[in-house]
Amino acid sequence: MDPEVIEIIAYHGWGFDKSIWTAWENSLGHPDISFYTANRGYFTEPESAIFKQDNSYKILVAHSFGLHWAPEDQIKMADALILLNSFTRLPDEVSLGSLRSKHLEKMIRAMEIKLKTNRTSLLVDFWSQCYNHPEKHFEWNINNEKLLLDDLRHLRKGVFSATYTNTDQRVISIEAGMDKIVLSSRLNRLNEHFRISNSHLVETAGHALPFTHTDICISLIKEGIPIFEDYESGNDYSGY
Repeated sequence: MDPEVIEIIAYHGWGFDKSIWTAWENSLGHPDISFYTANRGYFTEPESAIFKQDNSYKILVAHSFGLHWAPEDQIKMADALILLNSFTRLPDEVSLGSLRSKHLEKMIRAMEIKLKTNRTSLLVDFWSQCYNHPEKHFEWNINNEKLLLDDLRHLRKGVFSATYTNTDQRVISIEAGMDKIVLSSRLNRLNEHFRISNSHLVETAGHALPFTHTDICISLIKEGIPIFEDYESGNDYSGY
């Protein structure tokens, strides 16, 4: 059977919550598109999200660290996977042993210490780096400091080790040209774990790419996933 609807689940990165996807939900509004957001639980209670229908076209969207906490079964289940400034092991995204790699190690250790002593200042610094904008701030109260710290430690040491070789799965990678968090291209390493169908670089974007350049990201996704053509044209679904 051809899919009758599209289901999308979005996973945010470290230091964010699910409300960051509001513009995506609004932009993708359509009676036959369901947009779900998982919440890690840093600022509000954690919330899981699942694909709810058997006969749907399933898309999983992961920003940055979101790839690391998205359930493996959902990644496998997805017909399309959208990787937004995603990475497999953060220290490996720069040359090991280089000044940048050593700086990254020191930076994350310093963030761990600052999270315990001045967490609000740490998050404002982090958001400012993500958005390439001084004093970027969200009015979020920390709900789970331990989880923030545990995930920060995972960023320093954790490894995304799973490999997915489903040739039918469409994988789209979108990277930012001015990313201050992940310092260099991670596409080669992503290719070790996924069969990348399309890759794009948004030169003017920073680490908050999906939230500062929402329209560009969604346009690239629609171009890379043929089923969206039916929603644009009003045609019946066919063979996805």
